[in-house]
Amino acid sequence: MQHETKMENQSWLKKLARRLGPGHVVNLCFIVVLLFSTLLTWREVVVLEDAYISS
Repeated sequence: MQHETKMENQSWLKKLARRLGPGHVVNLCFIVVLLFSTLLTWREVVVLEDAYISS
């Protein structure tokens, strides 16, 4: 059962990769990294502001 699921997942990824192409995959990864880094930077600013206010 698990082997079949793994094969289905691989075929789904292959179809997605063929449909999007490498350029789109790179752009999508870049956007994801940009969003997460923005969220982490925003969180760090909030923590530093709270530390500055409390001191």
